Amino acid sequence: MGGPELYEIEFACELEAPPGRVFSALTAEIGRWWDHRFREGSTVGFEPRIGGRFYEDWGGGSAALYATVTFIDPPRRLRLEGPMGMDGAVLGVMEFRLEPLPAGTRLSLAHSILGSLEAATAEEYRAGWAELLGTTLPAYLAKGGAA
Repeated sequence: MGGPELYEIEFACELEAPPGRVFSALTAEIGRWWDHRFREGSTVGFEPRIGGRFYEDWGGGSAALYATVTFIDPPRRLRLEGPMGMDGAVLGVMEFRLEPLPAGTRLSLAHSILGSLEAATAEEYRAGWAELLGTTLPAYLAKGGAA
C-alpha cells in the first residue's frame, strides 16, 4: 500500500454580488444554502473567527467537524483546515479568495488534500465544490439570501 498522496482541487466562478455579501454567505449564512450533508435533518454551522468551527450538527450531541478557520480577512480571504468528512484524508486546506469585479465578485477556491484516498473521492469533492459554489451559492445569492 502506498503512502499519502497530494490532491489539488481548484474552482473559480463569477458571482453577481459584492465581495462582502459573498463572504457573509460563505461564512455566517452557510447553513442556509449548504446542501451537502452527511445526515438528513442536520444543521451546518460556521463560526467566522480564528479557531472557529465549520461543522455539521446531527443533534443529541452527535456532530462532524469539517474544518477549522486558520485565516480570515473579510471580505478578501478565508482559509480552513480539516478533512471535510473524507475517509483517509490526513490534511485538507481550503483557501477562498474573493476579488471585486465591476458587476460582482470573482470567487476562487484552492483545496489541497494530503492523504490516502481513492482517486474517485477527490473527483467527487471536485464535482461537489463546482455544484456548491457554481450553482447552489449563486442561486442563494440571486434569491436575496433566502434558502
